[in-house]
Amino acid sequence: GINAEYGKQWYQRRVREAVVSTQSTGVNGIEYVIIPRFENTIAYVIEELDERDREEFYRLKKIQDKKKIIRAKQKKLADALTKKEADKAMSVDQPARSILEQQHDPDIMF
Repeated sequence: GINAEYGKQWYQRRVREAVVSTQSTGVNGIEYVIIPRFENTIAYVIEELDERDREEFYRLKKIQDKKKIIRAKQKKLADALTKKEADKAMSVDQPARSILEQQHDPDIMF
């Protein structure tokens, strides 16, 4: 009968509504739960990478500063040694030699 046909149509309509509702819920779940979780995870990863970059930059700056200090100490030591050698060469203890002075070179045999 008519009631059976009506009941069948009503049941089919309810099933379609349930399917659409389930699909809508799935879309809402993706839109309001899954996507925000991914966005939060991405933001967290970016923050961590930025923090690592800042730490690495700071570390490299410290290394550069230490190298500058070491180079300055080495240069100062080299300058002091050079000055000491120059003072030694100019000291009165060693008589100045002239290029024109006669120097005896050892004999060379071929």
